[in-house]
Amino acid sequence: MSVPSGLRDLSKMEYYKNAVRIRTLIDEWLIREFGLKKSYRSVRQVIKNITEDDQKLIDSIFEKYSVNLNKTYNGEYPEWYIKHEQELIAGYTARLVLYITVANKLNPTLPFEWEERRKQQNLAISQVQIIYTEIAHIKEIFNVSIKFTEDLLKALDREESLLKGWRQSDNKRRKEKQGDA
Repeated sequence: MSVPSGLRDLSKMEYYKNAVRIRTLIDEWLIREFGLKKSYRSVRQVIKNITEDDQKLIDSIFEKYSVNLNKTYNGEYPEWYIKHEQELIAGYTARLVLYITVANKLNPTLPFEWEERRKQQNLAISQVQIIYTEIAHIKEIFNVSIKFTEDLLKALDREESLLKGWRQSDNKRRKEKQGDA
């Protein structure tokens, strides 16, 4: 018989699963350029019964002024700045998953191994804080979707709690194994 999901304990790897989920959410958000990139809509989608002559006229006007609807951006934000912010956040989320993976791969028995594992856990926690700050900054600068960023910030809060819990359980295990308890 299975246990209802609300009553189940956290998976031992919940911190990893949540970090990967955060990275996926952020990558999808970055691909959409924070929701700033305007999506292409053809004239036929907007005006259902447009005549072919009118369609050609509109196409010629866009061609005359070198407007490419596929690359229309909100003019307030330079393309280089959007790219810079995308690269920053992508790097932070990649490092978050990396630090968690490295810490998890360590199977500490000696004091220096415990120290290295804790160091990697601390680096992961600091990456969560950096990502949180960067998302808040982007939300402010670009005035992006509040709903999405609020959900993401909640997921980051949860990740920080999960990582701190993991670190705390490691401290208990270390004390038990070293006989300090």
